[in-house]
Amino acid sequence: MEHQMIAALVQAEHEITARDPHTQRRLDAMRARDRALAARAREEWRARVRVAVARGIRRIAEAVEPPPRPVIASSAPDPC
Repeated sequence: MEHQMIAALVQAEHEITARDPHTQRRLDAMRARDRALAARAREEWRARVRVAVARGIRRIAEAVEPPPRPVIASSAPDPC
C-alpha cells in the first residue's frame, strides 16, 4: 500500500514538473547537487577505507617482522 502511495506522489511530481519548467530546473539542480554530494561522500569513504587497510597491513607486517633499528654512527672511536 505504501509503495502505491509513493508511486502516486512521484507520478504527480512528474506531471507537475512537465508543465512548469522552473520547477523542473530546480529539481534538476537539487538532483545534481545530491549526486555530487553522494560522489564526494563515496570518495571520502574510499579514502578512509584505503587508509585503514594500509594501517592494518602495516601493523601485520610489523608484528611479523619488526622494522630494522637505525644504525647509529658514532664519532668516538671503538674502544675494542
